[in-house]
Amino acid sequence: MICPNFKNNICLLASKLCGEDVNVYNDTCNKCGGSTIQNKQTVCLAIYHLGQIKKNKLEAIKLWKKMSETIDLTNKGNISQFGVISDKNKKKLQSILEGDGVGSQLWKILEKIGINHNAGCGCLDWAERMNLWGPELCDKNRKQIIEHMKKSAKNYGWGDVARAIRKAIKNKLIYKLNPLDPFGSLLNEAIIIAIKKEPIDIIIPLGNGSKYNNIEICIALRSIEKNAIGYRRIFIIGKIPEFLIENDVVKLISLNEFNCGKEARISQKFIWAFNNLDTTDRVVLWNDDYVLLQETDIRNIDNYYKGSLLRSNNKGYSKRLNATHDYLIRNKLPTLNYDCHVPIIYEKEKFLSIMNQWNDSKNNGGFTAKSIYGNNFCQNKNERIKDVKLGKGWSKQFNKILKNKRWLISYGDNALDNGLKEKLLELFPNKSSYEK
Repeated sequence: MICPNFKNNICLLASKLCGEDVNVYNDTCNKCGGSTIQNKQTVCLAIYHLGQIKKNKLEAIKLWKKMSETIDLTNKGNISQFGVISDKNKKKLQSILEGDGVGSQLWKILEKIGINHNAGCGCLDWAERMNLWGPELCDKNRKQIIEHMKKSAKNYGWGDVARAIRKAIKNKLIYKLNPLDPFGSLLNEAIIIAIKKEPIDIIIPLGNGSKYNNIEICIALRSIEKNAIGYRRIFIIGKIPEFLIENDVVKLISLNEFNCGKEARISQKFIWAFNNLDTTDRVVLWNDDYVLLQETDIRNIDNYYKGSLLRSNNKGYSKRLNATHDYLIRNKLPTLNYDCHVPIIYEKEKFLSIMNQWNDSKNNGGFTAKSIYGNNFCQNKNERIKDVKLGKGWSKQFNKILKNKRWLISYGDNALDNGLKEKLLELFPNKSSYEK
């Protein structure tokens, strides 16, 4: 049709109201007919554009009042009813759907319980804002977010959210949503997932060197660079080998050993790191004898344990496990053995909140750090595994490990003495970006 207000897919009428070009298409024009500025379809589009895209809510309200007698917004400003979705909104929707922030995670959870959004949804700006806020600010602004969610549930036809959550739980789609607190639990879950999607740092504590010319840290770094996903930086703390290179990813921190037992020295390095370095709030403890064999998102490493700490003998390392067990009993805590030969994620705030226990460890020969942390904070979410540390007879296990695609291995000196060094160099022949 011929319309004096339509030029190059732009509605001059709506553009005049918005102060910028507004793209429209033939089906919208057919509804409008190029009539008057009071036409409800065109004015609805303009008000939506002002209120949601330009965020000029005051001007949108003025227009609303001016046109109140002729406007009938049956879908509360959802422009998808007109068949008009701007390219800008489509790109914004795609960004949200592909994102890892709180807003993106909330949309993904809602989809799982049957509540879908589109590029014409007025929630786009909120999802984008929540992504920019991040988990901490979203938690601080939770009252404001929940009020918006309640309003959206009413305006955009979410239906009975609590009923949808109950159905999802029944069908084992989602486990951590509460029908009695639907909006609060939706936000909580989105925040938790978003936190786990943020890149985290790796901390590798080193001692005073190894008798194998520090081949361990070489292999560890090569395996991380090849297979690890989700990390920001790697902090190597202790006596630094000369062949390592510091760059934007790897930070080399030369630090003398603390004057305490071996197990306590590890926890003291983390205390020092949390107080002196710009680490992420969640970090991964990675020992130099860990080798990552499969592509792994390290942000999702579980809290692994392998039974009880209590040992029948009381010598060497077993003595430290028994001492840790007895200390936890005295403090009325569980006594699971989290000191498996796999990484563990520490949360900075939680780690520093039990300084009295770390001081007790330092003053009493050293308690095993993973088990102190795990029994304080991980008892509600943990997983029992079969621990693997390769020794002298490593070759009998190794092919089975590769066949079963185990994600990570650890090893001892007697494995390196019996050919494992050559095997690992065969698996990881190329230097990492962190070696000279």
